[in-house]
Amino acid sequence: MKVIQIASTAGDACGVGNFALNLQNALQAVGVEVRTVREFPSKAAAADCILVQYGWNMFDDKTVADFCARSSLPVFMFAHHHGVEQFEPAVRGFLTVARGIISPTSAPVLDLKHPGWAPEALSDRILLKRRFGLPDSPVVGSSGFLMLSKEYPEVLRRLLPFAREEGFFVELATSRWFKGSDEVLAELAELRDVFPESFRFGDDYLDQAELNLRLQACDLLWCWTRTKSSPYGSGSISDQYGSGSRIVAPDKLQFRHVLELANTVTCEADIDDLVASIVRQVRLGRFERHDPHSVSWDEAAKAIEDFVAGALTA
Repeated sequence: MKVIQIASTAGDACGVGNFALNLQNALQAVGVEVRTVREFPSKAAAADCILVQYGWNMFDDKTVADFCARSSLPVFMFAHHHGVEQFEPAVRGFLTVARGIISPTSAPVLDLKHPGWAPEALSDRILLKRRFGLPDSPVVGSSGFLMLSKEYPEVLRRLLPFAREEGFFVELATSRWFKGSDEVLAELAELRDVFPESFRFGDDYLDQAELNLRLQACDLLWCWTRTKSSPYGSGSISDQYGSGSRIVAPDKLQFRHVLELANTVTCEADIDDLVASIVRQVRLGRFERHDPHSVSWDEAAKAIEDFVAGALTA
């Protein structure tokens, strides 16, 4: 099967742009030929279908509708935002990791858990800690883009005094958000200067395999956002689950596809309760590991291939 994927932010350090390239890699791994472009092609292309990533102002709706109406190839739309149903008459089917945002439609819909990268087997955590220069004491970590909504400084101001007092270490495997994060970077640097023995962070983009290893090196992870509960599945918590490390996260819709799985801890949507839950797990020594494959790009890619092939032959 040959697919042309259209994503206006592909290659940018942002959510859907990152998702599109991860999806391309996952589909190629199961034998699907994928070419990702940032604009709608002006000429007919040699492919079996088109996959359009539809999200926050990636394309205006008229441009999408016009393309779907004139396309000589079947069009599928990957919905990251409300409103995709308006294109129903001109598309072959819809896909989404945002459960609940697609209104009832006669077109086929594939509703996925947001996938995360998972290794074939977990690595030895002690060896990973040595590789990354981490202490043998418990390591608590988090990951994701450096966005204000993640509230990393707010969490750390409450968490790091406990880390200093109780002897655990805090590691952030983070990367810059394409819209800028200078304010967050400055606050994190200040906290690192105050707690040099208990905290460090990175701001370089890590590929999926490298990020996964850094998360595996952590005994406990947290995932947090101040944004309201939303049906859009969080890619950050899926990446974290792919590490096999225990996770603490608030009970919000965007996290529930992972919180319903094993080896997770649900806290209230309050930073103080998040920190209390993290400290409680450290004190209990609850650092179990789980099989990470229930949320994986491999499984998602196979499901997408089957869905598209079935829709094309229906």
